[in-house]
Amino acid sequence: MTDLVLPALPATEPAADTLPLAAATPAPAAAWQVATLTTLREVEELLDMLEAHGVAEREVVVLRNDRFTVRWR
Repeated sequence: MTDLVLPALPATEPAADTLPLAAATPAPAAAWQVATLTTLREVEELLDMLEAHGVAEREVVVLRNDRFTVRWR
């Protein structure tokens, strides 16, 4: 997200109902990335890679005996 640069305005008292720009526009939540894998070895390797890259939020779901979903953001 880039910083918003506003032009300089004359100094005035803000209105009582004026909100700061940051409060008016909340940051969007990051979307989940998803991978479906077929072996526990693949799951472990992906989780290790994500951890090595600093991804703190990650989950594993067992779909069936031969399918796994890993998701992270």
